[in-house]
Amino acid sequence: MRTNLSAYQGRVLMTVLRLTYGWHKKEDSITNKRITELTGLNKAHASRAVSELIARNMVTKAGNKLAFNKDYQGWTELPKRVTVTNRGNAVTDWGYRSLPDGVTTSRVKTRRTGADEGLKKRKKLIKRNTLSETDLSLFQKFYDTYPLHKGRQPAIKAFSKLNPQNGTLEMILAALENQKAHRDRQKAAGEWCPEWPHPATWLNERRWEDELPAEQSKPLGGLAY
Repeated sequence: MRTNLSAYQGRVLMTVLRLTYGWHKKEDSITNKRITELTGLNKAHASRAVSELIARNMVTKAGNKLAFNKDYQGWTELPKRVTVTNRGNAVTDWGYRSLPDGVTTSRVKTRRTGADEGLKKRKKLIKRNTLSETDLSLFQKFYDTYPLHKGRQPAIKAFSKLNPQNGTLEMILAALENQKAHRDRQKAAGEWCPEWPHPATWLNERRWEDELPAEQSKPLGGLAY
């Protein structure tokens, strides 16, 4: 059976196959978050690729469980006049030499939207390890809040890889305040606290996602239960 998949569809399909038959299971509860972690796609692209695979009957869904459909005769082929490209969420020509009748492999010039231009500009800034004026002001909020002011340029480089304008900065600052308060309680209780890592390390390792240990209650005898 020969078929063509988009770059995103191929990565998602291999992930579903790995998480099901790779573990000797016909189906499994596979969330979009898990797919994004394994494929590197963002949540929107992963979700759209899953929906497209379901529409093509290559992946089946029952409740919150996904399964790889081994019955390839039931797969839906691509419609004619589909443009084939080598990147993005479109049909690719990798994997097979022949394509269905009427499919063209020529590259099609598309009009860039404002969002495309913004993304292109952002990629250039990331490549130069610099930030736009807006993102630089957001970085300064993080840097002013972070307890250790060392390695500013590496921190800017790490921050440039994020998308702080989509709510990420708010999550980072909230988590940072919680971690600072937790350390203050540890110091007040006479407990040892490790040194704060450099801000670039904290960002690169996504330390705002760390879970704080549960607080233990101490009764009047000083004994913890």
